[in-house]
Amino acid sequence: MQASDVTLCPSCGQMNSLPRGGDLGEARCGKCDARLFPKAAASPAPRRAPASAARSGFGLRHVVAIAMLGVVSVLGLLVMDEDRERLVEYLGLGGEQTVEPVLEPLPPAVAIRPGLVWNLTGRRAEAPLEIVTSPGANYFVKLVDRHTGRDALAAYVVGGRPLTLDVPLGSYHLRYAAGETWRGEPHYFGPGNLTRFSEASTRLDFEVQGHYVSGYTVELVLQAGGNMPTRNIDRGAF
Repeated sequence: MQASDVTLCPSCGQMNSLPRGGDLGEARCGKCDARLFPKAAASPAPRRAPASAARSGFGLRHVVAIAMLGVVSVLGLLVMDEDRERLVEYLGLGGEQTVEPVLEPLPPAVAIRPGLVWNLTGRRAEAPLEIVTSPGANYFVKLVDRHTGRDALAAYVVGGRPLTLDVPLGSYHLRYAAGETWRGEPHYFGPGNLTRFSEASTRLDFEVQGHYVSGYTVELVLQAGGNMPTRNIDRGAF
């Protein structure tokens, strides 16, 4: 094969090879058909790629990239970010990028006392509720109005310490979140498996019966023969 020189097109930046001894005044770009040397007097000297690069496709691609970037630097072109991305893609410099997952920081621990957290019913609390738990986890317990589906009352229970409080009269579903370190609402005990959500299938009816107000003792302890089955629920259902 006849030896050749390599030059860049001043219009589109395409790399063109020129046979030695040819008429440079008539040389045109193989991509955009523009004259490579519009004026013979001002024609730049052809840029010759190193012999090692001319024999290697990877090396030639590397030479083209360096030459193109040199042109951009000399001309001082100002390009927008989207144009810069297109240029990088055209030169083949982008490659595959590894995106590391962004992990959300763990919410900080929040101090909380055992007992009533809130009562959204607006009604007076007069029915007794005792909650018994076992050590190893803490509990955020909610009563949800059975008729409206709205949150009624919430209490915080330290595992292994029985808690007794009064609740408003009504019919409720009981739901609870369990975990170790309280991180406040709506994080509860933390993301993922740090918080376990459950719901009891037995309804709790707090009502006046004669001269007495009925109440409940709820034992959130796994035991044989228990009469209050529970099921796991999603965070969104809590």
